Amino acid sequence: MSLEMMQGNAERMNTGEMVFNFLEKSGFSEMKRSEEKFDEWIFDVSYDDFKNFVSRLNGIIRELPTNRRGIDGANTELSYGIQGVAYLPPYPEQKDTLMKEAFDALKNLRDNEDRATLLYYSIQAIHPFSDGNGRTGRLLYEIVDQEVLDKDSLSKMLDHDRKGSDGAGEGRDLFSKKLLPPNKAYYLINREIVKDLFGEDFSAKYGGMYFSAPLGSGLLSDTTKGKLSTEDVTRAEKILGEGDVYTFSFRDIVLSKLIEEDDRLKTYVYQIARKVEKGMNFALSEDYGKEIFGIDDKIMDALDEAQVRRMIEIHKEVKERFIRTMIDIFRNPDKHIEKDGDGSEYMIKNDFKCQQTS
Repeated sequence: MSLEMMQGNAERMNTGEMVFNFLEKSGFSEMKRSEEKFDEWIFDVSYDDFKNFVSRLNGIIRELPTNRRGIDGANTELSYGIQGVAYLPPYPEQKDTLMKEAFDALKNLRDNEDRATLLYYSIQAIHPFSDGNGRTGRLLYEIVDQEVLDKDSLSKMLDHDRKGSDGAGEGRDLFSKKLLPPNKAYYLINREIVKDLFGEDFSAKYGGMYFSAPLGSGLLSDTTKGKLSTEDVTRAEKILGEGDVYTFSFRDIVLSKLIEEDDRLKTYVYQIARKVEKGMNFALSEDYGKEIFGIDDKIMDALDEAQVRRMIEIHKEVKERFIRTMIDIFRNPDKHIEKDGDGSEYMIKNDFKCQQTS
């Protein structure tokens, strides 16, 4: 490849400058310099106007013409590439309702760092756009958390080459020093869901779940596939592959709930000799020494069409519960408490932040 072609491939998108100019012209930057005015904006802005604001930011990031900007990620999902699905956002019909609930929660939060953190993870988890969710989330975090917005910091956070979501840039690495990556944060949220779904006795005994199937894609039996729609087969096999969350993955939770409801499936639960220990998949110290709930991958071949349909329903319910639990962690932090190694208590929301080093 010639030097000219390499330089062409590395052409930078001056996204930070474009966003900075928009924020200046729209008056947002000036308003953000006053904490009182920003609070008034948060309290007074409507959900539709907020959606329009976020869509404009996403459109600038993606360099979309004005008439193509909007919420366009109804069927977006994250994948491991050729290995299959990594994360399935909430279902298309759930997304707008859950986005509005996250937006409404901002009005009940007084701390801008909490607002920024909830906004970032809400965008990542709901994935309202077909592209640029990561950059949009990082941008929202910056403009909500920072009092003064400057062109250089926005450029470092947003500029990259013209390969779209695969483009090279500093933003992701810089941001990793501020907040946990989504899959680690989702573990903290899913751990709360497990407490709620399975009860205190289960959580006291088990500090993790493990489904022995490979990540990326599940596989139903041909007999069961023949009795289901193509859409249900595709969805079910993606659910069975959705494992990109530490210790309490979505597929673990969904299958565990299905097993709890259907005694015929309890034969696929097995004892794992290893217990949760320090350094294991980001596990919290409170869970050290607890057992791991094991699920044999042979369960996939045993699922009949009714069980598969119920599994899809459970998955939809879990996705809704996931977003609402995330919101509640910030709206009611005193209800979401963990214990450190020395027995001291702390709010889970503080675990989302990375430890800063000088």
